[in-house]
Amino acid sequence: MFSFFKKKPDPLEPIRAELQDRIDSLGERFEASLERIDEALRKTATQVRRQGVALDMIRESQEQKLDAVYALLAERQDSGQQELLAFAEAFVRYIAHQDGGDESLRQAENKFSMFLESQGIEIIWDLHEAFDDARHQACDTRDDPGFPDATVLDVVRPGFLVGGHTNPPALVVVNKRTSHLSILHGEDS
Repeated sequence: MFSFFKKKPDPLEPIRAELQDRIDSLGERFEASLERIDEALRKTATQVRRQGVALDMIRESQEQKLDAVYALLAERQDSGQQELLAFAEAFVRYIAHQDGGDESLRQAENKFSMFLESQGIEIIWDLHEAFDDARHQACDTRDDPGFPDATVLDVVRPGFLVGGHTNPPALVVVNKRTSHLSILHGEDS
């Protein structure tokens, strides 16, 4: 049979085929470029992770070194502070046993007290004050009727407040009044 309608070749078909080939070629190149970009991103991410690990290791090492430096400084400060407290104790004891007439000694004592205060150190020399177990450590007791009970009668070794903390407490003799009447009354019964 013969058909009246013959299909004519589409004149745009070659152009469409060429365009489709170009699109496929561009898609392949685009895909290859995306794969290269993806690989580069993976490599960069790996490098960033490695650098992060290396930086963490460096940070930890530096923190350890800094902690060691702080410990060394604290040790030196404690050592220097202990030497200062030992000198202060000897100086305070010396002054306590001198007469009050030496004006130059009193001036030296005032300047030294101001220096200690600037360092956050206060001398505990609470002679004839009420006993305070936060500031004092009793090493002996006496019965002195001239003072109330629990009064510091003598300071054997001065104490210090360092930064508001007792270090060490003053070693003191405390008044402990005994009631002779109660003792006698207790013996009678």
